[in-house]
Amino acid sequence: MEENNNKPAPQTPINSVMIAGVKISIWEHVKADGSKFQTCSVQKCFKDKVSGEWKNGSSFSKNDLSSLAFACSKAYDKMVK
Repeated sequence: MEENNNKPAPQTPINSVMIAGVKISIWEHVKADGSKFQTCSVQKCFKDKVSGEWKNGSSFSKNDLSSLAFACSKAYDKMVK
C-alpha cells in the first residue's frame, strides 16, 4: 500500500547572489489566488576555524556591510527583471 503523507516538496531558491561570503537566496511563493511574489533570505557563509566545516550565520561585521549592500543591490536587480 502506498503511503501518502501530503508533504510539499522542499522549496529551493529560484536564484541567488554570493558576494564575499554574503549569500542572498531569492524565493518565489504562490498566493491562494495564484499570483506570485518573491522574498529573499540573507546568510553569512563562513568556515568554522575548529571543525573546518562550512556554516551559515545571520550576523554581519562592519567589514561585511559593503558586501551585504552590494549583494542586496544585485538581488534586487534579479528580482525586478
